Amino acid sequence: MATDGEQTVKHASPAWPWTYSESLIVFLALFTVLTFTLSQSVYEMLLGNPDFLLFRRVSNWQLLGIVLVFNWLPALGLFALCASLRRWHPWLGLGFLAAVYFLLFVLFFGQVHNHQALAGWRAVPNSYWVWVVPAGLLALASLRFPSAFQNCVLTLSPVLL
Repeated sequence: MATDGEQTVKHASPAWPWTYSESLIVFLALFTVLTFTLSQSVYEMLLGNPDFLLFRRVSNWQLLGIVLVFNWLPALGLFALCASLRRWHPWLGLGFLAAVYFLLFVLFFGQVHNHQALAGWRAVPNSYWVWVVPAGLLALASLRFPSAFQNCVLTLSPVLL
């Protein structure tokens, strides 16, 4: 507790590793990166296979169920795992978030690269560094500057748009 001359500092409870606003930001950042990664996959699947044009006949409730299952539930699961790891040690939670961001960005950049290679661009041999280096830099940024990284990611959030 703070005395008369001390400033009060808002801490998370021992049962919950973040304040509620921090929790929302972490969850929305995970949801945003996961949505962009999955959207790229779904976009390629819809373009590459005419059988998936049946999605145009899907009702709004069915589409909401698809978004819930493929976007919200994985983000909630990753967030719950990250929160439980952060309860053990704060750096363990941040390291897990950085690893998740790294894997999602590698997947995203790999999909974008494959789409460009299939579009007729000349593929560079051993071009995995085109995916790994930017994904690694973004993961390091999420580890070194977590709040700035999450705020940057939130500018692209489909929830906020």
